[in-house]
Amino acid sequence: MQAPCRVLCGETSLTELVGVLAALRLLLTNDSGTMHVASALGVPLVAVFGPTDWRETAPRGERSRVVREDVACAPCKLRECPIDHACMRGVTVDRVTGEALALMDDHA
Repeated sequence: MQAPCRVLCGETSLTELVGVLAALRLLLTNDSGTMHVASALGVPLVAVFGPTDWRETAPRGERSRVVREDVACAPCKLRECPIDHACMRGVTVDRVTGEALALMDDHA
């Protein structure tokens, strides 16, 4: 990164968010509305999925990658894990970074 990271949650209007997303070279995100807006804009993105169903809500297109842990209980769609959060613990920084770098290389 060439600039400090900044959290804009709650600090932009929808119009401003679209402008911010359109300027990105890469978005690292969770399964969210912001993910879908970025995907529609063609922004390269890596989406981390845990208990939500990647088959239903994954971003579309060649410029999107999904990182998830293949565990027997996923997708449970629960907000609170009754077991051990295996679907999220298995998603490592190295895996997300690897997908992000590969995506940027593919679209350089």
